Amino acid sequence: MMRSWMNLSSRKRLGCFVDFAGMYNGWSRQEVAQALGREASKLIPDSGNPKLDLLMALADAMDWDPGQVAKCVWEGGLRSEPPPPSTPRSGDEIVAEAAITELEEQWHRLGKLACELQACATTGTQRAQAWHWRARASMGDGRFREALRHAQAGICEVHSADRLQTLLMRDLAQAHDALGHLIESGSIATEIIGRLGSGPHELEQREALADSFWLRGNSSRRRIDSDPGTAVQRAADASADLCAARHAYETLSRETSGIRAQAMAHRCAGALVECEAAIGIIGPEAAVQRVEETLGLVVDVEEFPAGEWLESHGWWAVFGCSIAYRGLCAAPLQRAMAVFTNKAAEIAERVDSWTLRERAFSLEYLRRERATSDAGVPAQWILEQEELRTVIGAIGRFPAFSDVGLEILASAAPLQRKASRARASASRSAGAREFSRG
Repeated sequence: MMRSWMNLSSRKRLGCFVDFAGMYNGWSRQEVAQALGREASKLIPDSGNPKLDLLMALADAMDWDPGQVAKCVWEGGLRSEPPPPSTPRSGDEIVAEAAITELEEQWHRLGKLACELQACATTGTQRAQAWHWRARASMGDGRFREALRHAQAGICEVHSADRLQTLLMRDLAQAHDALGHLIESGSIATEIIGRLGSGPHELEQREALADSFWLRGNSSRRRIDSDPGTAVQRAADASADLCAARHAYETLSRETSGIRAQAMAHRCAGALVECEAAIGIIGPEAAVQRVEETLGLVVDVEEFPAGEWLESHGWWAVFGCSIAYRGLCAAPLQRAMAVFTNKAAEIAERVDSWTLRERAFSLEYLRRERATSDAGVPAQWILEQEELRTVIGAIGRFPAFSDVGLEILASAAPLQRKASRARASASRSAGAREFSRG
């Protein structure tokens, strides 16, 4: 069915959607045309490329998301099948290469290999493995909604190995976590923890278990402020899971000497400082000082390898922002958050982490909103070209960031235009002086 659909031209696919809209609503051809704002004889353009208003109207008529309609019309389907490779290889060959590629974090290449594996897969286990790697590749590239779809598709594969179901569930929880779906992330992590129990387990499963304790603890940590009445209890719940995660990562680190396990244990330690401050074990000033001391170890981020150990310091900066926002006020809050958001953004660029970029801008937005509230002066954003690209990219990757991101762009736009005109004027003046000297 999927291949038959994909073999249709975009014009014929569009015609199918017009028919679908009529079938779904019980409309005549004339009623369909009226709903779509077109003449009945001109419903489908000869080019097969519909205008945006037609796609929006079709989506509204069918109760679909506009992106679903566009993807099906232009690309052929929501689960587009990978093209077969020019020289087919065995599944075992592809699996062996993909396993090494994942370790090397070559995400683009891993995605291609996963598609190649899908094209030749003959078992549910091979198909689930391919979906797992597609999810990993998408997350590595910061495309978390795409990763969510891949993980969900993999979980639905029948007759796949139990270990792959666990890994795909972790993929799903990690994608939800990155997108800010904290209830979903925590719930899936809880299921993984229950599924794996107390062991013994293979290395891969123990990594998934450590990640699940982290994900559940992080979900609770980020929800500390959701209800003031339960804030202390939620911080305590987060602390328990984060302690379990840190212990699991430290054990993995000793066994494997892996950088990721060390970095995740370090990240857990930073999150625990935030939880201790929220519970009241330490004061916010002392907690902020501990974060500052840790970040003092990475003053010049360019001197450090762009990997997960450096990224863990970026997350310490995020935790420091939360501590300051929750426990400080006025000038001390502004100073601490300005330092921390700046460091988080620096590290995010160095390690190319979209989740860290989004957190840095979201927290900087909160800092400026607080400053506006305290001083009554509207926040102004002057963004460099790279920062503009980051905000635009984050809006596309993180739906929950959309309102904040658009607010930042709207605030920055007039200032950016003014700065651009000033640069253009300076350039013209310099050219005129050069001409007069000539």
